[in-house]
Amino acid sequence: MITRKQFLGLTLGVVAAAIAFAQVKGESASVTLPFASAVKIEVKDGYRLIESNGIPNHSVGQFPGKGNPNKIAPQSYSFRVPVKPKPSEVATRAQVFGVAVNGIVFDPGTAELWNNDMRWHYEALSGALGSRNSLGVDENLAHVQPNGAYHYHGLPRGLLNKLDYKNKMALVGWAADGYPIYGPYCYSNPTDASSPLKQMSSGYRLKDGQRTGDGPGGVYDGSFASDYEYVKGDLDKFNGRTGVTPEFPNGTFYYVLTENWPYIPREFKGTPDPSFSRGGPGPGGPNQGQGRPPQQGGPPRGMVPADALADYLDLSTEQKTKLDEFKKTVEALNAENFAMGEFAQLKLTRDQIHKIGTGSRIRQVLTPDQIKILEQFQRRGGPPPSA
Repeated sequence: MITRKQFLGLTLGVVAAAIAFAQVKGESASVTLPFASAVKIEVKDGYRLIESNGIPNHSVGQFPGKGNPNKIAPQSYSFRVPVKPKPSEVATRAQVFGVAVNGIVFDPGTAELWNNDMRWHYEALSGALGSRNSLGVDENLAHVQPNGAYHYHGLPRGLLNKLDYKNKMALVGWAADGYPIYGPYCYSNPTDASSPLKQMSSGYRLKDGQRTGDGPGGVYDGSFASDYEYVKGDLDKFNGRTGVTPEFPNGTFYYVLTENWPYIPREFKGTPDPSFSRGGPGPGGPNQGQGRPPQQGGPPRGMVPADALADYLDLSTEQKTKLDEFKKTVEALNAENFAMGEFAQLKLTRDQIHKIGTGSRIRQVLTPDQIKILEQFQRRGGPPPSA
């Protein structure tokens, strides 16, 4: 006989799964924008160059609207991806995953945090936010940044319908590392272009049980990316596979957009081009559509000076020393034009922070893999000449 505790656990699990995998339909997309979509894609010198004004070629939801107060505005995107991408030895993630063939950015992450903790970003389409459509996405599973950038969080249904995606394997866009992105219907036999189409399903599933540690707690309900784990499915952990496609009859690795999480892939098989660090939907302001501008020395915007923070917190001498070392490490990264939003990917150790903060040259302290990440996420202009 099942106990009351077991029954409660099963009930919570079923409810969590229902919340996590309920499909967000979004607000009706019946608005025709007053701007024309403009996108240019060309191959030059080993790169695929993609320029667009960020205006979709399909109808959209009402913006401003419920859950999203922002108005769609033209952008000025300029991306590049390698024509012949190569797998990377280091798996990486980035906020902007790629760009669609209509010039709209794939940006699956969110800025919403649990308890202002950078480790816990809420998911847009599943869990607590997704079940209520709190971010106000439309039928294309897209919404608008404060700077007017319309971007996709999931399956871009308006674009997919234009591409007749259920009747053919549809090239939807290009990932930041250069590999192609296809719609959810692919050849059932990845090596046979004459095989019937099959809707792909990701290999990610909701974890069993409840969250532990010093995080939000509660049942794994899909509110956070860490609520999911890779088990097995049609696709690998990158939400992709290798096979033939209409555009690549000899075969290639390709990513797939799916109905189930992660919807849009989150992890790169190759190395994302730095143009996606600076060209995606950034915060609003005078630099709209061009990402964050390079900083010109001093602490990053919004950072409280270390000495003032130390005095306010009444830190001990040892704590003040550690804070000063951390500040100098940040300054060293800033001198390298490193995109500080990707700081966590470096995974610096305390010993490395101490060495950099006490005067060691940063590139002598970092491991080869960390240097790759440092160079991958350099902002416009790269490192200064003295670096």
